[in-house]
Amino acid sequence: MSYSNALPLDERKHILDQEITKYQRQGWRVLNRTDTTAQLMYETKPSCLLALILAIFLIVPAVLYLMFYKGTKKLFLEVDDQGQLKATPS
Repeated sequence: MSYSNALPLDERKHILDQEITKYQRQGWRVLNRTDTTAQLMYETKPSCLLALILAIFLIVPAVLYLMFYKGTKKLFLEVDDQGQLKATPS
């Protein structure tokens, strides 16, 4: 790995800040953050279509699904030495 082409840490932080801001506008929130990495989380809502199908066939599972389902999505962002952003779902 050659460090001669590496971006300064301040520039890498700025790239990550801009990307985090984009995701926060979409409802993501930061779970963990370092200078060049961040872990984000997005809480998903229950599917109304699935709840409707369950309600047609089985009332109790549909009600339970709507009451207790709370999914989450996670995303890991990293800015490498050259300033390239990498987003990895987890």
